[in-house]
Amino acid sequence: MSEFIVTVNNKKKNVRLSGNTIIYVDDKEYNHELYHLSGETYLLKLDNKIYEISADQINHERFVISIDGKNFETLIRTSVQENAVKLIELKTSAQPKIEVKAPMPGMVLRIIKQAGDEVMEGDSVLILEAMKMENDLKAHISGKIKSVNVKEGMTVEKGCTLFIIE
Repeated sequence: MSEFIVTVNNKKKNVRLSGNTIIYVDDKEYNHELYHLSGETYLLKLDNKIYEISADQINHERFVISIDGKNFETLIRTSVQENAVKLIELKTSAQPKIEVKAPMPGMVLRIIKQAGDEVMEGDSVLILEAMKMENDLKAHISGKIKSVNVKEGMTVEKGCTLFIIE
């Protein structure tokens, strides 16, 4: 059984194809027959109604479907693709915010990245001098620098928020 998620006008429909003649749309069963006319034009018999349909593919999942002359922009994904997109959206919406704090009192020697800069995990963001040693403070996650809360030459106490990554 093939299963698809079809989105039309921001409404998602679960479409399952069972065998050659049965289709389920949100668990409602329909008998269907599909006849190729020419090119991308077909006749679709859905229960006792007949529709002339055609489809123009925009990209791998977007189509403009014409049903009896009315156009509908659609998004068609397999259920696996839809679940993958949901996981990606969930991951990006749950992006953590990390506050990097001074590990010890010291002085900010150099700011390498500014607010708005993209960083990869492990990138140097600023250099903090403490006890005559330079400490390279790095990004703990990949993301964007939301804010840098210090200036070069500024002295900071242990626990002071130096920068925030989202």
